[in-house]
Amino acid sequence: VIDVGAAGVCFPDLLLLRGEYQLRLEPPFTPGMEVAGTVRSAPEGSGFTPGQRVSAFSMIGGYAEQVAAVPANVIPTADGLDDGEAASLLGNYYTMQFALARRGGLLPGETVLVLGSAGGIGAASIQLAKAMGAKVIAMVHRSGAEEFVS
Repeated sequence: VIDVGAAGVCFPDLLLLRGEYQLRLEPPFTPGMEVAGTVRSAPEGSGFTPGQRVSAFSMIGGYAEQVAAVPANVIPTADGLDDGEAASLLGNYYTMQFALARRGGLLPGETVLVLGSAGGIGAASIQLAKAMGAKVIAMVHRSGAEEFVS
């Protein structure tokens, strides 16, 4: 159980609320797929302790004051990140790690075109593709956004 300090607001939450996500829930339910906060309680052997700062994929319930998360979906929050920063990293980076490595099979030396590169998914795509040894071409559609990615 995590005392929620911050919850991410992401596109899958919107889809879930509209009934358009791959997981379909009947209302009422509390949305919120990604959270960061402090462990209130943890099962023995989970590796987590009360008071520890963590981030988690809760899938639902993250917009509440407390949320239950499966220990396998919880990671320690890195020092230097506040809860808002930690929560905002989860969906974007995990999504793009999965997309680039597992679905795309990205190899060092390949080129990746990132559309919408000034957004959260775009920024994660650029950083992860570079870390994987790829050349990145970043595109934006908003005026001024090119300064963010340069």
